[in-house]
Amino acid sequence: MCVLIFPMQVSAAAAGVDMPDSDFRDRMLNALNAEGLRIAQWQTTILPGQSIFRDKIGYGKGSPWSDRNYKGSVEYRPEDYPIAQKVVDRTLWLVDMYRYPHTVADQQTYTIAAFRKVFDQAKEAASWPAP
Repeated sequence: MCVLIFPMQVSAAAAGVDMPDSDFRDRMLNALNAEGLRIAQWQTTILPGQSIFRDKIGYGKGSPWSDRNYKGSVEYRPEDYPIAQKVVDRTLWLVDMYRYPHTVADQQTYTIAAFRKVFDQAKEAASWPAP
């Protein structure tokens, strides 16, 4: 069996909505879930913002930064990676919806109709309360 996962990006500005992309993404996620699609958000924090890097926790006892062979000096600051943050703020995942060979045209048709319904009303859906 093959499980397919489809990442996609949404943009508040492209939809004509004045709000941060992360808020728009969350509202679209809720609206698509309400239509019966399995939409999820996977990564919420870019790697430089995760404590394993930011606090140099590493693999335990601070490795590799505490290793005697490490001679570098590096800081991980999320603000140094605005494009990575933008990708995280915009990305949704259509998860576990289609499983080969059991995918049928009806599932695909339903998915397309659900996306059209939500995105044709994106401005209205964006005005709904935040999750």
